[in-house]
Amino acid sequence: KYMLGYISEDKNNDVIRGSIRSRGPVINQAAAHFGGGGHIFASGVRLKTDDDTDNLIKELDEVLDPKDRIDRRLELISYNLYFLIKRKLIFIY
Repeated sequence: KYMLGYISEDKNNDVIRGSIRSRGPVINQAAAHFGGGGHIFASGVRLKTDDDTDNLIKELDEVLDPKDRIDRRLELISYNLYFLIKRKLIFIY
């Protein structure tokens, strides 16, 4: 079981777009909390702030059972990359 996602900034429309895919955890409920939606294993979101992005990642972290995480260090690396490359993030759980 795993999930992955991609977040990027759309400067023309002043929105942060996210795409989330999963092989196990249901993710569309987390996406719905941020105005997004989709299928239970494939969803998208449009976020307005960096705080929204942080909160989405935290909520997705809660969805995935800790025993199914590939490696907790990947999350920390991805989270740091998020700040380094300015809202272009691939996160893998």
